[in-house]
Amino acid sequence: MRRLDMSPYRPYRRMGQTCQTRTIRDKQVIILYPEEYERRVTLEESWELDSREKRYCILTAEEVASGRLAAATMMTKYDKNLQIEYTFAGTHPDYRQQRLMGFLGRVMDRMIRVSGAEYLTTFLETWHTITQDVTLKWGRGWKIGGIFPGNFTRWTGDQEEYRACEIYLYKFINDGDKYATQPEEWHLHPEIQRLWEMLETINAKLG
Repeated sequence: MRRLDMSPYRPYRRMGQTCQTRTIRDKQVIILYPEEYERRVTLEESWELDSREKRYCILTAEEVASGRLAAATMMTKYDKNLQIEYTFAGTHPDYRQQRLMGFLGRVMDRMIRVSGAEYLTTFLETWHTITQDVTLKWGRGWKIGGIFPGNFTRWTGDQEEYRACEIYLYKFINDGDKYATQPEEWHLHPEIQRLWEMLETINAKLG
């Protein structure tokens, strides 16, 4: 497979300045190549079957006149855990400030409410303060679960990559919280207990 030359492009924000970077190389932990999309991703024309059998759901916003992809989101489901992850959201630079992500977000919310899921997760990029501000202000129930340094490999410009730090969030829906163990039965190390109490204080302020 021919590797895309990224050198003519520039990332949204230059990151990887406080750590080493390395040349992007082939990786084999996750396999999701274009030729496998039909097998893996939910398709509109076969929605009834795909929404049950396939793991990924991608929503797209397209400019009808040109056929250009303007924005997209992706959800990943974990059936046995009744969990859905908001895996990806992105808007093409030419279509920013048009509230496309808000529209796709509302569609995703309606789909998730009737999906049978009871636990939602997502992550925020530490370099994208706009998403952090919007999610924490208008996220309606998202709680901060922690910060995972080096969780994902990310492009940093040219042919270089680094390991990005992610902010993880979680949310219960459809009474999922009723089945979650409560702190009084947890057995936490004192320092971890302090961390939990601090997170609870912050999450309470977020409402």
